[in-house]
Amino acid sequence: MIAMTCVLLTACGSEIEGTYKFSSMTYNGVTINAGDTVEGYTYDADMMTITVNKDGTYEMSEGGDTVSGTWKQKEGDVYTITFEGESMDVTIKDGTMTFEMEGRTMVMKK
Repeated sequence: MIAMTCVLLTACGSEIEGTYKFSSMTYNGVTINAGDTVEGYTYDADMMTITVNKDGTYEMSEGGDTVSGTWKQKEGDVYTITFEGESMDVTIKDGTMTFEMEGRTMVMKK
């Protein structure tokens, strides 16, 4: 039983760990994809990255700022990431992370 639990946890962990990069965001019904230029600003994949580590920690970089925190599985494909007491749920499935942030739906891909 313990061995089976370890195998399942390892499989879950290896599926989500890695670096996710900006793919798209939707705000007020408008979707902007990586590579799009809007009002002179190009949204590239490196504008936001989130690295999920096997040890239950993560780092998020956006606009030159980096924050770190912890993550844990909540249920199924839903994970909770926490930074300085604030928590946010993210969905991670098939190498894609999706979450809501400041009214935007963000999509990140490995």
